[in-house]
Amino acid sequence: HAAAMPPPLAIPIIGRGPWRGVFLIFAACLFVILVQYASIQGSGTQTHENLLRFSINRVRPTIGARHTTRHHSRILHRRRPQVPRVSARLENELTPELKHLKSQTFRNLSSRPPPAQVEALIRPLLAISKDLEQREFSLLIKSAGLSNLQDLTDEVLQAAKDNQRANTITYNTAISTCRAKGNVKRAMKIFDEMIQADYQPDIATYNTLMGVCENGKDLKQALSLDEDRKKRNVKEDLSYLKSLAAVHGAADDWESALGMLGKMKASGYYPDVDAFNTVINACVKVASNTSLTNALCLLDDFENNNLCWNLQTENLAVETYAKSGMPDT
Repeated sequence: HAAAMPPPLAIPIIGRGPWRGVFLIFAACLFVILVQYASIQGSGTQTHENLLRFSINRVRPTIGARHTTRHHSRILHRRRPQVPRVSARLENELTPELKHLKSQTFRNLSSRPPPAQVEALIRPLLAISKDLEQREFSLLIKSAGLSNLQDLTDEVLQAAKDNQRANTITYNTAISTCRAKGNVKRAMKIFDEMIQADYQPDIATYNTLMGVCENGKDLKQALSLDEDRKKRNVKEDLSYLKSLAAVHGAADDWESALGMLGKMKASGYYPDVDAFNTVINACVKVASNTSLTNALCLLDDFENNNLCWNLQTENLAVETYAKSGMPDT
């Protein structure tokens, strides 16, 4: 019986069969985790957070990874401090009276008061403009613009520049105040000031300018801005392409508006309901036989693109059928 037993060193340590491979994989993963943990300890970084991120990356390919990743993301998010609404420096320098004035003013402005009251609320803050943040200047510009107080908007923008609080968002907000009336000339003046101040326009800048050109029906200026965007290597997005299509539609150039759908697909964007509605509206506005035929084709094309009509689409369909003389089916 003793001769039948194998030598002690010949007994397999990890067993035989399919469990041998599983054990090897488990041991290798454990070794890698221990090495990573040791390197984190030695580097002096945030041990718990980095180890947690490492564990997420290891677990992600496995079953249930979505739940685990979301759970750990919530843990990491709770560890981050909340971003203060006002910088710590200004928060410490402001007196209680100024803090109350600012909070009360912005609370009143949020209720959309009449223009005369808006100016009365903004004037006291201009007197303490050195204590305002960039975000607060943008809110004041937006409030003045919504009330069509052009001179007051210019004063707030100038105060932001004088106190070195202006940035790209500030200028974008100022340009957006020109959209309601389609004041292209004023929007371009603000845009030129932005460039001269060495602030680089982003896609939001051009998107806002396209909205101004749409209401101002200035296709020539819109095309010029599109060329400027290309020279500055600002990447277009779906919202910008829809705005450009709307400019073509406002100028009764329905064929170019129709071509924007193909440009969206060529740029890697999938046209949504708003994009189709914009182009259909351009076709219906011209109301020629060719444009109405294309509008009907686009309405039929919704199902092929897995899109559903909304209320605007239904209204456009009724108008299309009425102008084309076809029954509304």
